[in-house]
Parts: sequence; C-alpha cells; structure tokens
Amino acid sequence: MRHGRVALRDGGCAGVCAQSLWPGRMRLMGCVSGAGADAEGREARKVNKQIEEQLAKDKQIMRATHRLLLLGAGESGKSTIVKQMRILHINGFNDAEKMEKIKDIRRNIRDAMQVILRAMGTIDPRVFLDNPCTQTSMDYVLNCANEVDGEFSQEFYDHVTKCWADKGVQACYERSSEYQLIDCAKYFLDKIDVVRQPNYDPSEQDILRCRVMTTGIFETKFEVDKVRFHNLLFRSMFDVGGQRDERRKWIQCFNDVTAIIFVCASSSYNLVLWEDSTQNRLRESLALFKNIWNNRWLKTISVILFLNKQDLLSEKIKAKRYLLESYFPEFANYQLPSDAVFDATDDKDVVRAKYFIRGEFLEDARGIVSAIESYCFKIMLGLLHLILFEIVFLQKLDGCSIYILDKMDYRISTAAGDGRHHCYPHFTCAVDTENIRRVFNDCRDIIQRIHLRQYELL
Repeated sequence: MRHGRVALRDGGCAGVCAQSLWPGRMRLMGCVSGAGADAEGREARKVNKQIEEQLAKDKQIMRATHRLLLLGAGESGKSTIVKQMRILHINGFNDAEKMEKIKDIRRNIRDAMQVILRAMGTIDPRVFLDNPCTQTSMDYVLNCANEVDGEFSQEFYDHVTKCWADKGVQACYERSSEYQLIDCAKYFLDKIDVVRQPNYDPSEQDILRCRVMTTGIFETKFEVDKVRFHNLLFRSMFDVGGQRDERRKWIQCFNDVTAIIFVCASSSYNLVLWEDSTQNRLRESLALFKNIWNNRWLKTISVILFLNKQDLLSEKIKAKRYLLESYFPEFANYQLPSDAVFDATDDKDVVRAKYFIRGEFLEDARGIVSAIESYCFKIMLGLLHLILFEIVFLQKLDGCSIYILDKMDYRISTAAGDGRHHCYPHFTCAVDTENIRRVFNDCRDIIQRIHLRQYELL
C-alpha cells in the first residue's frame, strides 16, 4: 500500500506537476511566439519606413532635377554642346579621355582626306590634281588601310600634307557641299603638323571640333556654378543620335523632361543628308522640329531652339558661292523682323540669313516673338519679371499668361497652345565656349520657370 500510495503520490505529483506546468509552458510558448511576431513587425515597419523615406528623398531629388533632352538632326552639333557642358561645368576631360580623342582626331584627318580625294573623281565636273607628282601621295593615302587605326606613321602624315597642299585638292574641298565631308576637315588638315607630333596634347578646341558619330543615348550630369534653384542639385542632359535610325530610341527619354533643347545646323541649307542624298539637311531639320513641336505627347514640354553653326553660316553667306535663295526661294524677298538685333558693323546679308532661318522654325512653333521697342517698357517688363519671381514663393498662380523675358537680346516669347508650350530661340556657335556659356546662362532662368510650371508652382 505504501508503495502504492507512494506510486500514487508520485503519480499524482507527476500529474499535478504536469498539469500545473503545461499551461505555463503554453503561456511561455505563446509569449515567445508573440515576441517574435512583434519583432518581425517592428523590423517590417522599420524597413517600410526606410523605403518610404528613400522614395520621398528620390522624389524630392527628381523634382529638383532639370532634365534637358537634347535633340536634332545629324551633324547639328548636339555632341559638341554636351562637350561644352563638360568643359564649363565638369572639369573637362581627363588624360585617358584625351588619349582617346587623339585617336579620333587622327582618324578625322585620314577620313577627311580620303573623302576629298575620292570625291575628285565623282563630282561633276571632275577635279584633277594640279601637280602630277601628288599622285603618289594620293595613292598612298587612299590605300592606307593597313595602318593601325588612329596610329599612323610619319610617312602617312607626309603624304597627307602633300595632298592638302595641292591646288586641285583645295579646289575639291571648296566644293565639299557636293559630297559628304565632316565640318572639322579643314581645321585639322590645317594643323596636321601639330596633330602628328608624338607628344600631341589636344586643346579644348581640338576636342570640341573632333567628330565622332553619336550612336545611342548618353547622359551627362552637372551643376551650374553651384547655384541652386529650388534645391537644384544637378541637371541631366541627354544627347540622342540624330541619324534617322537612331530616333526610335528617343521615346524612352521623354519621361519627366523639363525642356527640349533642339539643335539645328543653320549652315546646312546647301547640304543633303548622309543617309538620303535627295533630302536637304535644313529642310529635314525643319520637318523634325515640326514633328516634335506638334507631337501630342510633347504638348506640355517647351523647346529651347539652338540655331547653331552661326560661324559657318556667316562664312557661306559672305562667300556668296551658295546663295540661300537658291535653296529657299522665299529668302529673296525676305525682310528683317522688327525685333532683329544687330550691330551697325554686322554683314546685312548674314543678319537677314540667320533671322530668316529663325523665322522658318518659329512659324512652325506658332510662337510670337516681338521686339520691345520702348526703353520704359523694357524697365516695366524687367520689374514684372522680378515681381513674378517673388510671387512664386508666396502663392500658386493658376491660369495666368506669363511672359518670359529673354535677357540675351531683350526679346519676349509668348506661350502657344495650352499656355505651357513655348519656344525660345538662340543663335549659337557650339565650338565657341564663351558663346555657349553666355547662352546657357541666359537659358537658366527660362529652364527654371519651365520647371516651376511643370510642377504647377507657377
């Protein structure tokens, strides 16, 4: 019985212990499970908060970033504009990039001379060498395919120099509008003695003039003098290849674009496309601009128009070899607009030509550009300009027609369409760093106002 009682007691105690411990064990397991869930919840909330903060920060950066989409037909100077932005705002080019540019520049010399020499036998009437002794050099240059690309022998440069000195080759160059030749041909052929040196160090001007065909989409980020406009951190500029088969890639760049910079080669009025010898380059540029301006997806994006290559346009007009009216008959009776700005010493034909080309683009843009004749009105408009700038920070303006002062030459551009689609024309020379610096500084306020409109702050 004792053993039985003991057994019963032990069993009872075991039963009591088991019975008393089980609920506690259950409570302990519940506490552990609840604590784990709470910890996971806290971690999830922490991660979620971090994600939300990062998204808010990214959104703030996105809204503070001015994105400029750089468009234009081939050979208009888009890539040169991007190079200028690097020179002006991103400390230029490093040694490795310069070494690569040396190869490109030397290839430009080879390609340019080969194109000229081949054209001598294809243009009508043909052009012949002035000095028969140049034939040996001509044959050498045309058959230098065995040279390592970008690393040419001194003998090669000797032959190129001899060819370039021949009057027949020079005569063929003068007719370069009859075939496809890069703009920088004469620039580099004239300084071949510098480029051929083993220790050649390209200048900024050399890099600007170097021609490499743009393929694909490139992004360049930069600040302008560390000046911030509504927490402006940097601007993004996309340079998109201009040849026709490259344009299908443009559409992916259109999201969140502040403005389009459209670049036109004003000097291309007597040239044809690389890919279509029946199409005039300037008319192609006009057609492309019109398509972009009237595109329904771009109706709220303003366009800053760079009428580029003013230096080459001036040379052509002054030479009177290729008359603008021969390609655009309406130029014969063209009269300068009232807002034309020029110095008394400027060539009147050049002034007429550049404003005529500007007018061709603005006609498509449906923008109104008018002169500010009265000095008093200029002052009043300037005051209005400052007042509007202050109002931006005080209240939101809805349904207002805002007139923007172009400080570059005291012109005003008025909105077209729904009041958010503007065109701002500028005369540019992409290889002139000071010109691009001045033009871009003039555009900064325009870009900022476009940006404010985009987010309905103006």
